[in-house]
Amino acid sequence: MTHTAPMLDPRRIRAAVVAALEEDLGAGDLTTSRVVPEHVMATGALVARQPLVVAGLDAAALAFRHLDPEFRWEGVLADGLDAEAGTVLARVEGRARALISAERVVLNFLGRLSGVATLTRRYVEALTGTRARVRGTRVSTPGLRFLESHAIELGGGVAPRHGLDAGLCVGRGHVLAAGGMAVAVKAAVASAGGRDVMAAPRRFEEIPEALEAGAAVLLLPALTVVQVRDALALVAGRATVEAAAADPEEARALAEAGVDVVRVAALTAAAPHAAVAFELDAGA
Repeated sequence: MTHTAPMLDPRRIRAAVVAALEEDLGAGDLTTSRVVPEHVMATGALVARQPLVVAGLDAAALAFRHLDPEFRWEGVLADGLDAEAGTVLARVEGRARALISAERVVLNFLGRLSGVATLTRRYVEALTGTRARVRGTRVSTPGLRFLESHAIELGGGVAPRHGLDAGLCVGRGHVLAAGGMAVAVKAAVASAGGRDVMAAPRRFEEIPEALEAGAAVLLLPALTVVQVRDALALVAGRATVEAAAADPEEARALAEAGVDVVRVAALTAAAPHAAVAFELDAGA
């Protein structure tokens, strides 16, 4: 199974990679600069140590290139592809110092992003045969949301809003501050410029209020499957319905109940790092 995602701006990736390298290297790699002669060249391979969905190769290549502009990269697989344990993802050749110093940052990006993509794929596969989609949430690593959202897309899911300027979503705080669900949704709809407004009711009785005020999307609170079915009957197709799931089994049950989108915070909040290794061969 292969999933693609829109291309990311290389400048944004580079900025994230440079920040990670600066964090890890500080004033310089003390051990490598003292142990490895400057002239030594090396080759290496990035290898999957578990079945995974590949994500983060662009960031990995940029990390190596930032420390050695003349290094060579041979991509074996592309982001979004499946890899079995033992599969070579890419091969590199360059200055040994640079390859060694960049290793941890490279593996951090690959492990984190492949982990998100791999977990997303589990949820997507759990919904096979239903019409529901899997969407991530804004629960993300500060500064890396755009990369994690990209990994969700590579896993076959739908990225969340990239920021508060990307859409209108009336939540609990807005309802409390505005004086009620209907008031908050009406204000959002009036200024939405034709964009859909999402509402996140916390109580069952707020659902008809949100619908009558013009909400086009409803994000249901934590409900049982029976309650979700009742909510869907109340909505009666007047809005797109999203519901949150804690695991693939619950996601499947919600999809079978009829929700349009299953939201999963765990895609970024609980995705384990995928096991990827960097195998170095000095003396190239």
